[in-house]
Amino acid sequence: MQATKNRESTHKTCGVNLLMMEVNNNSPAEDLDVEGNRPDRTNLTLIVGGEKMTCSRDKLSSTSDYFKAMFESNMRESTSDCISLEQVDPEAMRIILDFLVTGRLDLTQENVHIVTEAACMFQIKLVVDECCDLMYDLLSDDNCLAIISLTHTFALDELFNKAKRHCLWYFSEVVKTSNFVDIDIHLLCQILSERKLVVKSEMKVFDAIERWVSHDIAERKKHLEELLPLIRKEALTEEEISTLKEKTLVKGYQHMFENFDTSAAAIQKYRQVPYCLWSLGGQDDPYDDIYASDDEPDVEPQPKILKLCDIDTTCTFESIAMDEQDHPSIIQQETGYSVCVHGKDIYVSGGLTSLGPGRNRWLLDVWKLDTFTCVWESVTQLQSPRRHHTMICVGDSLILLGGFGKFRMKLKTCEEFNIKTGEWKELPPMPEESFLIAACATSSNRIYAFKSQAFYYDLGSTHWTKVPSSVYSFTKLVPSSAVYIPSRECVYIVSRYHKDLLCFNLVTQTLTTVGQFQYGEAASNAVEHRGRVCRFNSARTDGRTHRKSEIIYIPNFCRGRWNRSNLRNYVTFNTAVKSVTFNKEIDDFTVMIKDLSIDKDLPPERFSHVMAATGRFSVPNVPLFDGIDMFPGRSVHSHDFRGAREFKGQRLLVVGSGRSAEDVGRQVPVTSSAATVQNHTWPSGIEERPLLTIVDGNIINFKDGTTAEVEVIILCTGYLYHFPYMSESPRLKGTPDASGRIV
Repeated sequence: MQATKNRESTHKTCGVNLLMMEVNNNSPAEDLDVEGNRPDRTNLTLIVGGEKMTCSRDKLSSTSDYFKAMFESNMRESTSDCISLEQVDPEAMRIILDFLVTGRLDLTQENVHIVTEAACMFQIKLVVDECCDLMYDLLSDDNCLAIISLTHTFALDELFNKAKRHCLWYFSEVVKTSNFVDIDIHLLCQILSERKLVVKSEMKVFDAIERWVSHDIAERKKHLEELLPLIRKEALTEEEISTLKEKTLVKGYQHMFENFDTSAAAIQKYRQVPYCLWSLGGQDDPYDDIYASDDEPDVEPQPKILKLCDIDTTCTFESIAMDEQDHPSIIQQETGYSVCVHGKDIYVSGGLTSLGPGRNRWLLDVWKLDTFTCVWESVTQLQSPRRHHTMICVGDSLILLGGFGKFRMKLKTCEEFNIKTGEWKELPPMPEESFLIAACATSSNRIYAFKSQAFYYDLGSTHWTKVPSSVYSFTKLVPSSAVYIPSRECVYIVSRYHKDLLCFNLVTQTLTTVGQFQYGEAASNAVEHRGRVCRFNSARTDGRTHRKSEIIYIPNFCRGRWNRSNLRNYVTFNTAVKSVTFNKEIDDFTVMIKDLSIDKDLPPERFSHVMAATGRFSVPNVPLFDGIDMFPGRSVHSHDFRGAREFKGQRLLVVGSGRSAEDVGRQVPVTSSAATVQNHTWPSGIEERPLLTIVDGNIINFKDGTTAEVEVIILCTGYLYHFPYMSESPRLKGTPDASGRIV
């Protein structure tokens, strides 16, 4: 088959394509005689669209469930020598019958749809599968909507999902095609309601609605009532809402863009892009293998390709299995390579491989991983060897910065590779030689590089500019091991060894602390996702590894709402509350605050209401269940849980109903079993129980009257509430029980 590439290997504009498919020995063609002719069996005449076609009744019966059921029934057609088929394209039927005789399937871009319809109607699976393969190879902006409609009609789910994914990802281009205005209202609503629709702004959704309705405004204007609510208005800016209300098409519907819902449920309506997170080159830690025998020899952990499909709930990575020939060995054994992402594609460049003591080989190929198909492709070669360099994506270009070259020479050279044209271009060198540079690109095509100093470079300019050292402080940063995340007017900085989430404002060029993570272990990576910074940790302590994922909601998540209500002027950051006192006579609060940026106490302020939202607590809450103090086994709080391997082979009781209980419960080995009081879908080997009531030695009595014998109790029962800044009178009294309620 031939295909002319438009953007990527799976994103094509195709010319005429022909598939000549030879069937195997088990196919219907095995019934041909030695001269290639059809044996003289019971023949059948089919009348299709006025044309007469002759075929073997036996062949139809052996390849088509439709005809097999017909011939084995009591219908008149079961014995008739001539059958008339209605609503079938003669050309499609002729191609299918030729395939049954010769074993050759002649498919082209022009006939594949009609052949698919006929093959689905007559349930000829082999032909259907080949048609689906060709349509996927031909999948493009122009035909994805037609393929969606066809596959939906005939329940071809696998191809339907692939075509739909293409449409959602390249939606801005699909809208421009002539086929877009011809889709029906149901398909349009289905596409626009998808959380995985890729649009830079919800205004693009309105533009799509406007184009579709305007194609036949007299007939389609009535559908605005159901189309306009599909715009995620919570994600619109103040300026976009004003622009939208001025649109002619929206006249009479302005009320739909008022009274914004600010609840957590409304936030969940935001478009869910990116679909998932990928990790290349990560390793399974041998200490995490709770199934491994102590007698097994230590094995070097193998690098992995991992995918995190659901960052909102489980935060669990799945391993992507690939054969050795399917991906470059660079991911398996080389060092010094760099990775970045462009749309749905992941690019890997540079590094070297060891050929033995003192013998290395530079890797010059730049590889691309298509995350839709999990197929690797070598797209170009480096202009010169690099390792431990930095690669980032700016628009449709890959930018390579610094690193080591031959003879261990540090580099300051910069190069640009245009993904669309395949051309390389040299950029102005950085002010100093450096490797493992922390770098990121902003939406304005400005590149920031952080190392011993901070610099920025605007694409198209002739030089790099230094950020004043008084602004960029290294008190809490190790730049080469920090993660830098650009986000509109700022860059969020997650240091590997500190809890603070820092924000470098690109406009004012100031560095401030905007949040703090709970854990201080080394952060392996971080990402901004739907208005939150998510950090993934991995740290080894006392021979064990424990991983945690944390999320901090960041200020720009609320920027749209803040701008509409001018709330930003009422919010102060970088302060600490020293005391909160309730004034009973006046029924308000006096709050004492310290400004951390100037290390000075501020004048007291009065508030009618105070909300304590200081996050997690650290002192474990240990409920005194009857008899637990006499439990002969081990009782431990989740605060001190460091991994399930130490409990291998034992029967555990996990008490709790929150995330800690879920996290611990999913780590227990299958050789153990555990009872828990929460409601989740558990792996095999874990059973669910109601709240325990009495601990009698190793016997646990539960609320429903059942019992269980356990050796370990893990209390996932939360933490004691602690408000040291709060005066005694308004302070929350009591302690949380096992379910988290105050008693």
